[in-house]
Formats: sequence, structure tokens, C-alpha cells
Amino acid sequence: MTQSLSDHTSITLSFPNWKKPKHLFLFHDMWAKDGSFKDIITQTKVKETQSSSLVALQRVLYSLRKPFKQMNKHKYADIYAQQIKAREELS
Repeated sequence: MTQSLSDHTSITLSFPNWKKPKHLFLFHDMWAKDGSFKDIITQTKVKETQSSSLVALQRVLYSLRKPFKQMNKHKYADIYAQQIKAREELS
């Protein structure tokens, strides 16, 4: 854009149309504190292959995705409502 007398010069930015990345699995620390955490870990079957440690870790996390999502849905579905209820009970 054309410059003016000001030291603040406006610019125009354009970004290419990038595809939005697929939502990845996010691990929540609260799951590790849950009583069923160890059971979920030990019951999850992971197909063993000859691969790098990083690929092996990715496979483990991918196989844990569904059980953790189910636990999250059943125990932590409305965490904010649970927090309000706990505060009221504490009061």
C-alpha cells in the first residue's frame, strides 16, 4: 500500500487457503488421577511392530483414544456443573 507521512504504514496480508488440520488426540492430566486409569492402560491392546519409538508411542496413544473418550463422556461430561455442585456441597 502507499506510504503516508505517518510512521505507521498499513499493509495487506493474504493467506493461502490451507486445510484445517485434523483434530488430534489431547491427553488430559485428570485422567491419570482417575481410579480406572491403570485398568484402561493395561486392557488396551496395541499391535506390536518393528518401528521407531515415536511411531510405537503414536500407536499406543491412538489405541487409548476411544477408551479415554468414553471415560471423559461418562465421568467428566459437564465438568463445570460438577465444579459448581462440589462448591455448593462444600459450602
